[in-house]
Amino acid sequence: MTTDMNWRRDQDGLGVWPHRGKVAIVGWGMSPVDRRWDGVSMDKTLGAYSKLAAERALEDAGLDASQIDGLLMCPNNMAGAASGSSASWGPSRPYFDAPYDSEDGLTIVTNNWLRKYWSELNGVQYAPDQVPDIGEGLGMAAEAVAQGKCDYALYIYTANNLEGRYRRGGASAQDHAAGPSQWNFPWGGNVIDLQLFTTIPLRQYLRKYGGEWDDLMAPMILNEHRNGMMTSWGYYTQNGASGLTTEEYADARPITWPAKIWDYDRPVNAAGAFIITSAERARDLKQKPIYIMNHNEGGLNMGRSSHIT
Repeated sequence: MTTDMNWRRDQDGLGVWPHRGKVAIVGWGMSPVDRRWDGVSMDKTLGAYSKLAAERALEDAGLDASQIDGLLMCPNNMAGAASGSSASWGPSRPYFDAPYDSEDGLTIVTNNWLRKYWSELNGVQYAPDQVPDIGEGLGMAAEAVAQGKCDYALYIYTANNLEGRYRRGGASAQDHAAGPSQWNFPWGGNVIDLQLFTTIPLRQYLRKYGGEWDDLMAPMILNEHRNGMMTSWGYYTQNGASGLTTEEYADARPITWPAKIWDYDRPVNAAGAFIITSAERARDLKQKPIYIMNHNEGGLNMGRSSHIT
């Protein structure tokens, strides 16, 4: 079922999900959130963080690794395949001894890698090769449990970041933006960039209804930073508050004018893990279950982490 997409709920008229409330999230775990991998600490690689997040999710659920029979890991690179040095360790830099003798474990983590180097994870029967990003991935995991493909599904989501300009490799590293990119992404980047999906629509909104960019965005961005400080594992909680003020936001340098640097994601190196099982099994587990009432997926061309679930 590596290429099976029939599980997706991406059409109108599907009605109520037949497995509504019959599947639940029963465990969650998060690795530390680093700005980048330092290229030295082997206990802070993406592979190490994936295992750590999974172990914390198992502890949260009161389960053992051997009980996991469904493993779903998105094999994509968070920074993008053509992002350059911030996305891939090689080929310009030498790899390390196993298990870090390839990109797998450093800048991506696949099902095969985790199963090979985590001996306790020995009960996996369902491990599809093609697993989507977190929005769709959780839906896929929920559907797998609902359809009886596995009893306990472990879904791991990774975000990688190395030294270098984020998403500025390949064609985006050239001196000129050629073809359609001169209109859509003249400063580089890709479809997750603010230029096409956010900046232009918001500018049109402000032009039609009145107002300035800073008046619209500054309150939201500052509120996000305040909310982030209430998350114990968050980047700013662990590394110091940004201290962002309205004046600092207004004076910040633009990235895709008028969007400023604070309007963008902060790339990090981290992993999160979720454990999903049936509502019936969830009743006997450690945590109060979070029931999944539905899942739906956006268009196939939407940017990473921008899917609706």
